[in-house]
Amino acid sequence: MMKEFKNIRILYVEDEEKLRENALIYFRNMFSDVYAASDAFEAMELFKEKKPHIIITDIKLPKQSGLEMIEK
Repeated sequence: MMKEFKNIRILYVEDEEKLRENALIYFRNMFSDVYAASDAFEAMELFKEKKPHIIITDIKLPKQSGLEMIEK
């Protein structure tokens, strides 16, 4: 892990399980704290609780789009 990424918290939002799992493997090699959600509502709860520095989201999510989530 690179030192400059050590304290960065990432929230990754993806509804497709295989994509989410593969991306998490990659992100966890770079960042110390990586959180995952499968929809916008789960992501908002994690956002409130974990206060991530960066959110990476799919745009087409069930229930609410990634763009709508980011607006909130």
